[in-house]
Amino acid sequence: MILSFHGADNKTGTTQLSQTTAFMWAGLNKDKKVLVVSLNKKRSSQFISESCLSIETYRNRDSDSVFEKYKISHNCYFMAGPMQEWQERRYYPEDSLKMLAEARKYFDLTVCDTGSDITSGLAIGALTVSDCNALVLTQDEETLLRWEQLLEIYQKLNLNFQVTVVNKYRKDLPATKDYIEKRLKVKGEVVTIPYLKTGYKAAVLRKTFLDSSYKSYHKYFLKLIETMEVKHGTG
Repeated sequence: MILSFHGADNKTGTTQLSQTTAFMWAGLNKDKKVLVVSLNKKRSSQFISESCLSIETYRNRDSDSVFEKYKISHNCYFMAGPMQEWQERRYYPEDSLKMLAEARKYFDLTVCDTGSDITSGLAIGALTVSDCNALVLTQDEETLLRWEQLLEIYQKLNLNFQVTVVNKYRKDLPATKDYIEKRLKVKGEVVTIPYLKTGYKAAVLRKTFLDSSYKSYHKYFLKLIETMEVKHGTG
């Protein structure tokens, strides 16, 4: 199963969401192998405390067992994006398609962090082949407006999103869940992840929201996992 997260704008929390969701699934399925891969212009490894290799290692692989080099814990693997942002220009959608085809054979779940830039060949490839795509939004007007302006490009690329995640959600803001659904004409499922006042500490401490200090928050990610599995047809 391949799941992809894509931000409508930067700073929507796509990296934190994708990694927390993947590692929580891994914790619930300890006999399954899970890969998190950054298929965008950045390394996106800020929440990984362990040493991690980039996609460059896969590209220059010298054996079929290259995936084992990305292991960071019992059943979790992490592949960082390009070492430098300019290196992403050397990648095309076909690179993602080929790598993910091999990953599908090796891992039970592959979660792709596709950033928020649709000019990324790596992101396009992942969103094309993924079994379920999740669009990550916030209630910020600038984010909603940017998505409306870019939507036509995604439609021309035939990229669809089965799940929409409204991240950092606050009930006291005017852009409610219902408002966003109607304004953006959302067709798929909408899941909200509440705003967490202490969320910024996770980045400082290089931790995902799986940390025990965020335990009360875990139920929202379980809901997200369940929703994406249902959309994939495995829930």
